[in-house]
Amino acid sequence: MKSKLNITKTLNRIADLVELIIAFIIIIAVLCLLGHVIAGLFTRQFLLGQFDFHELLSGLFNIIIGLEFTRMLCKHTPETIVEVLMFTTARQMIVEHSGPLDTLLGVIAIGLLFAMRKYLQPGLSEEDGNIYIKNLRHTIRKRRNKKELPEEDS
Repeated sequence: MKSKLNITKTLNRIADLVELIIAFIIIIAVLCLLGHVIAGLFTRQFLLGQFDFHELLSGLFNIIIGLEFTRMLCKHTPETIVEVLMFTTARQMIVEHSGPLDTLLGVIAIGLLFAMRKYLQPGLSEEDGNIYIKNLRHTIRKRRNKKELPEEDS
């Protein structure tokens, strides 16, 4: 039983290491893409106004998505997953110029993702590890400080 536990811990550590390596590779790719976008701002076509705005927008959205994806690999929270999905959906809608039905579905998807982020995701207190609804603990602490609520028994 103990050896199985050690193997599981080792595999988890290896998986964490691989995720960090992937995040590092993504950061390098994002920095290269950022350098390419910045260099493109100083070309003759850009300065004369003869550039493809959609290409610039696509590059910038790819940078944002890469950064959010890296954050998702490092943090492992539902909030980062929802943010990545929101950015990828927004990028698809803005850059690709889909038809009206696809645009409507994208707007609905982003609305649902915002609703999920606001109402369905519980917060996690870093102090004590308790799961709570966002802002609820803050409200309880404020009331307790005003002596409206009795102190909790520890």
